[in-house]
Amino acid sequence: MNKLILTLIMFFTFEGNAQTYKLYQTKNINNQLKLNTMTGEVYQVQNDGQKFLVHEASTPSGETPKRYSLYDTQNMWTYILLDEFSGKLWQCQYSVKGINYISSWVINPNALSFTEETNSV
Repeated sequence: MNKLILTLIMFFTFEGNAQTYKLYQTKNINNQLKLNTMTGEVYQVQNDGQKFLVHEASTPSGETPKRYSLYDTQNMWTYILLDEFSGKLWQCQYSVKGINYISSWVINPNALSFTEETNSV
């Protein structure tokens, strides 16, 4: 009985952690974007194993699961990062030319929800 309970606890622990990161295949077949759906941190992951930070964590505490998502645009190098909790938006750009071309910019810094402070970015 103890083994069954321990197995169930381990299963649900792995189940919860599996949803924290989501991979997005980019239009460049050698790159993927790895999104932490709880904090908003975005990494560019290349097939050769290199990893570059595209966007720093916007909510370091990561209290809300599945809070962030990425949406592709017509520009193959650009994605929109959406905070589904507050409505804030960032433009995230990845690149194969080097770290100097990888960046993110705020599109909408204001929270559209009354559940979060409007002055935090």
